[in-house]
Amino acid sequence: MVSTSSSHPAEADLPTTAVSVAIVGAGPVGLALALGLARHGVRSVLLEKNAGTSTTSKAAGLHVRTREVLAHWEVEERFLERGVLEERLTMVSVKPNRPPLLHLDFSELAEEVDRPGLFLLEQSETEKLLLEAVRATGLCDVRFRSEVIGLEQDDSRVTLRVRQGVAEQRIEAEYVVGCDGAKSFVRGALGMPFDGFTYSLRPMLADVRVHDERDALPQPRVWTGRGGYAFAARLRPGLWRLVHVPRGRPRDDEVSDEEFEAFLFLRDNPKGRAYERWRHVHGCGRFFNAVRDTVSDRFAATYKAGARKPALKGEEA
Repeated sequence: MVSTSSSHPAEADLPTTAVSVAIVGAGPVGLALALGLARHGVRSVLLEKNAGTSTTSKAAGLHVRTREVLAHWEVEERFLERGVLEERLTMVSVKPNRPPLLHLDFSELAEEVDRPGLFLLEQSETEKLLLEAVRATGLCDVRFRSEVIGLEQDDSRVTLRVRQGVAEQRIEAEYVVGCDGAKSFVRGALGMPFDGFTYSLRPMLADVRVHDERDALPQPRVWTGRGGYAFAARLRPGLWRLVHVPRGRPRDDEVSDEEFEAFLFLRDNPKGRAYERWRHVHGCGRFFNAVRDTVSDRFAATYKAGARKPALKGEEA
């Protein structure tokens, strides 16, 4: 018998619900499991400690095999309407006058799979569509703000203790499935290890909305240099994913918004002289530095990228 829980009211005082299957975690895996069970006529309850589905892009693509399963569940078309199917991709360098780095033509797989390609859809949208499909079946009780804080198991059933705000309840299930991620409460309660190792990386990741001519640039775009590696790809018209993996020994803390802002060379708009990085888009394509007066819009100086700031009257070099 396995038993684990936090402090709680007396067991007999808690309301109890009996179900066939309880699913812990309403991410893509938990939602897909609930939908798959419903397609076989199996009722379930889906428990998620957060207030709703994901609001960020996270994993931004679906594999062909996943789309085949969605087609079997008769929901694939809804996903295709929301996402972007890239049938051909050409990876390019952001450095000027460089040949393409890689070209992929997924149409070569047309005889093996239906509508081959790289399908892009933010995880937030994937979860919304799965949730709509799950609720439409009428066979799954989806409960947000429901955190599993205890688990007991014997030979015939599993009992979950669930916190909803200040209230608690019990759920008795024939089966419990832990779909609650890398820090799974269910896995921990069962004493199951999470084998593997952590890559020594500290990538920066951001989604950026682009509403000018840059949205039509060839992509995916790659940059490599002394500072590390950077990658940019368009997830959908007007939305780009930016990734930067710096060189050097990574730190353990998370990347703050301010740190990523500094990496992207964003700053407040000062009045007076501003040191900026420009690109000669209608000529050689090279980057250069410029000193511009933001009030008069006049240039005080220009100098090569990587060079020291010029000594200007009234300022130190």
